[in-house]
Amino acid sequence: AVFIIAVVRRLIRMCIPLFFVIMWFYLLPRIVNGPDTETFFQRFYADMSEHWWQFLLQIRNFHELSAQQVFAHCWYLSADFQLFVVSLLTLLIFRRRNLVTLAAFAVLSLLGCAIATWTMARSNLLPFILIPFPNYARMMNTMNYYYILPFYHAVCYFSGCMTSLIVTDFGKRKISKTLQLAGWCASVSCSLFCVFVKFPWYLEENPTTKNVEMTVAFFDRILWSVSLAWITLACSTGRGGPVSKFLSWNAFLPLSKLAYGVYLIHMPFIELMMHSSRERVYFSEFSQVTLLFAVLVWCFLLSYLAFIACEAPTAALDKLVFGWLMRGGCSRRQQQQEQLEGGAMNSNTNGVEGK
Repeated sequence: AVFIIAVVRRLIRMCIPLFFVIMWFYLLPRIVNGPDTETFFQRFYADMSEHWWQFLLQIRNFHELSAQQVFAHCWYLSADFQLFVVSLLTLLIFRRRNLVTLAAFAVLSLLGCAIATWTMARSNLLPFILIPFPNYARMMNTMNYYYILPFYHAVCYFSGCMTSLIVTDFGKRKISKTLQLAGWCASVSCSLFCVFVKFPWYLEENPTTKNVEMTVAFFDRILWSVSLAWITLACSTGRGGPVSKFLSWNAFLPLSKLAYGVYLIHMPFIELMMHSSRERVYFSEFSQVTLLFAVLVWCFLLSYLAFIACEAPTAALDKLVFGWLMRGGCSRRQQQQEQLEGGAMNSNTNGVEGK
């Protein structure tokens, strides 16, 4: 029952805001017009008519993406949901046994990296996604058969689960300043390696041997996960210093509540803006940065409206309904326990009286 309720709640919290945003895109032809907006909306209608059920069941990442799809970026919601289901099952199966749970998540993480590396080597894919990439066919194959599938992101997701399991014990341990400095150096080194290791692939299509590609494909996400795990552990246990103060800044709290809406809106918003433009857009560094801030502000404003109109009411109703169901279940279990205890007491009393 706990598993089913958790899965249903996750689906509700993910799907209702998504379909709310999609609904508003159906109304936009009345508001937005431009030289090529008709093409955009035709692509949008085709995307929805073909893939609506994949959004509902959260299996969008098991079907190919193309540049013609307006909501193609929602593959990540499906991958996140699938990894959530696996992590929930793992926690329920091995609950109250932290060491076994940690070992299970570690095995699942390494298994995901191994499957990803094998897939990359077998199909001649890139070790990570690169956009743009000179070979468009290889880039799209990497996207569809490697990057959007759950095994690629398993170690990043499960490392978060492992971090949450050890954070309490980590906070109780005394760690010297030297070890803390070593942890920060390792974290920064891992993150910089994961960022800059991709640079040679931007210069040429095959910059190294197949063995090196396989090694990079296997360890890239592991090192990235280690980097983020240390930052999380250090900041959550009071060892983050200025980094912890910055990440705990109160201004991030309202923005974090709007982040999901921004993710849903930003890609179709950019496409619609380009299709409605009546002039050619010159792409320089300055214009790209200007576009970044313009889209960011617009998306946060629209996400705020979506949050007030849909996401916040959905969360409140979800808490109200499922909170009532969970309390009802707890009350019934408590009554059953009291009845059993009462029956046991009566049996003991009868036994004593019989003596």
